[in-house]
Amino acid sequence: MPPTATLSIRQHEPVNGLYRITLRLKQPDQPDIEAEANIDFALTDQEQEDLRWYLEDYLIYPESSEAVQVAQI
Repeated sequence: MPPTATLSIRQHEPVNGLYRITLRLKQPDQPDIEAEANIDFALTDQEQEDLRWYLEDYLIYPESSEAVQVAQI
């Protein structure tokens, strides 16, 4: 099996509503590449409900869902 690249993403505690994220790409025989960004992360009420549905309902009862609904979420 050939060596693979690995992307690590670390999220830090928010400061003033922004989350600092650190990205590190490790590739065989290459120096690591790192980057940082500050992001504003928030879910709408609908996105929260969609995520809840996926994690609680769909994963328990996948046969009761429409493929289009799953693909949209």
